[in-house]
Amino acid sequence: VCENAQGDITILYKGKPLNYSVFRKQQRQAEVLTSKEIDIHLKKKKKPHKPAPDHPWRHYGRHISGKPIQEVVSHGND
Repeated sequence: VCENAQGDITILYKGKPLNYSVFRKQQRQAEVLTSKEIDIHLKKKKKPHKPAPDHPWRHYGRHISGKPIQEVVSHGND
């Protein structure tokens, strides 16, 4: 396989160029559904994302150490 300065590629076999064509992989097409299957497919409920047990959202109101954060109490001097 040879590439020249212009970017043209040549494939050689025993010193002779071979004819070739470039194939590009096609994108996967969506599944074809019947009208009955479309209704069933659209009615399926997707589960909402559930954060991991150690996700920070689950530790709201606590320090990293696990102790609760104390609320600041105002003394009416504001």
